[in-house]
Amino acid sequence: MSSFDALARRRSDRPLADRTISTFYDAMVAATQLELDHGFAHVAVVLDARHQVIDLTPYCDRATHTIATAVEWAWCVLMNRPRAARVLLLSVGIGDEPPTDEDAALYVRVCDAFADEGIEVLDWIRAGTTSLTSMAYALHPDRAWLNDAPRDRAEVLAALEAGGQDPSSPRHGAP
Repeated sequence: MSSFDALARRRSDRPLADRTISTFYDAMVAATQLELDHGFAHVAVVLDARHQVIDLTPYCDRATHTIATAVEWAWCVLMNRPRAARVLLLSVGIGDEPPTDEDAALYVRVCDAFADEGIEVLDWIRAGTTSLTSMAYALHPDRAWLNDAPRDRAEVLAALEAGGQDPSSPRHGAP
């Protein structure tokens, strides 16, 4: 039994939709939890100004769903939820290939489109079997969103085992 399988059986009972995602570390934990729950998924997590999850709808059909599917759903949520302030894109179970130039261009277009509506796109985190990549880090490594140092996947799994939140984060749980 792999450590991922063992963790999946012991993971927190608190669903992702009830969480606060206020740091890059929290986002990495959310991506890992999403992968454990669904294997493959694309999600546009909609957050309010306090980083509370408003909507987290996974799209899990490998044959028909892409990150664009999740982004389209996020537009629907944003038009009906005035509290929405941020979007976090997550793609899990997609393999370990690095992002392509087309992925980077899509990320920039999505960021620009949401910014026109006053919505901040925090990141597009892509979780493969052995890797977690951040489009925000790849394109803008000086962003404040990335101020809590990325940790390795083993540390993210340990955090999930401990309840899924980063206890060292000074911003975690703060309004």
